[in-house]
Amino acid sequence: DVHQWVVPVLLFAGTISAALLFVLHRPAPPAPPPLPRAPVRAFGKGYYRTLKDIEAEAEARTPSYVWSYVQYFAGHGLASRRLQESFERVLLNPRVLRDVSTTDLTVSLFDREYAHPIGIAPTGFHALMHPDGEEATARAAASTRSLYIYNYMYSNTDARVVAGLCPGAWMQIYLFQDRSLVLQALRDADQFGFSAIVLTCDHPHDRVRDANTALFTIEGDEKFLNARMRFPNAERNRPLNGGSVGEIDRTLTWDHLTWLTKQTSLPIVCKGIVNVEDARLAEQHGARGIIVSNHGARQFDAAPSPLDSLQAITTAVSLPVLFDSGIRSGTHAAKALALGAAAVLIGRPVMWGLVNGEAGVREVLDHLRADLAADMQSLGCNTIAALPAHLSV
Repeated sequence: DVHQWVVPVLLFAGTISAALLFVLHRPAPPAPPPLPRAPVRAFGKGYYRTLKDIEAEAEARTPSYVWSYVQYFAGHGLASRRLQESFERVLLNPRVLRDVSTTDLTVSLFDREYAHPIGIAPTGFHALMHPDGEEATARAAASTRSLYIYNYMYSNTDARVVAGLCPGAWMQIYLFQDRSLVLQALRDADQFGFSAIVLTCDHPHDRVRDANTALFTIEGDEKFLNARMRFPNAERNRPLNGGSVGEIDRTLTWDHLTWLTKQTSLPIVCKGIVNVEDARLAEQHGARGIIVSNHGARQFDAAPSPLDSLQAITTAVSLPVLFDSGIRSGTHAAKALALGAAAVLIGRPVMWGLVNGEAGVREVLDHLRADLAADMQSLGCNTIAALPAHLSV
């Protein structure tokens, strides 16, 4: 009879429905308590600290709007990610049972010798991280015999002071529309004893400034910013109008580089080159050096990794080629040097170290130098010039 099996089936279906309703509507179990954050390894306490530790301390001690400015990436940060992925693809071949009791990290650039190939890239407003600003950076560079590229226009410390603290530093400039600012910088470089001029070539817009101005206006401490974001080099010879220190020039061509080389006897180094043909053009128009750089991934998010073009650029020109993008370890430095770079530069890590002033910058430089030396010993490599032979192809 139908009724003999319909009723049990309906009862079974009702039981299943009730069970499903219970499962679907029962309250979610409470979330587990968050894992405790690892304490920041404090500066000066004897810990072995990596750049991650130094970065973590800097973030914890820096106002959020300043940290956003320091860490800013264009777009979605894809250019930075591609760069780190390209570092992972480069491999080096270690050799064993070689005498590495002496490891020579020295490099020479424009007849000056540096203790190691890790230099300080031009970055702006070091005083945002520490009241001593560029003075602290210059002292750290001098005490470690490191290359320091000083940002002439966006620094809180006068060029005369920096040159006195770090003789032979390089000066970074922009070709502003107002050429008198450029000529003033060249005169200062010559008078104060800078040894090279770095021309930033990849700055056709003010995206970084525009992206951070609103945040500084809304969250910034006006008294703090007025004290830490001064323009002493621009102010020396003229009053500033509304805080402007020069408008970018979107009409620049290679002919302007030729013009610049005729205004000074100092070597001109072109920064922001990531294309082989641009490297050749820089050499043809009088550049004496090249810095392969993606501007800290702050300008453009869709470019290939600059590391991928480094070797081709170093073989295309007869100039010293430096690499300034994403160096976060001695291993990164070793890879860039193996690809032909004469030296590498660091930007954000210096800003992180600056929360502890001169000693903090020294800690960053010393850490990377020791890391590079250990990698060279692992490779069985005694000199920087020998690193390309260890490149895995």
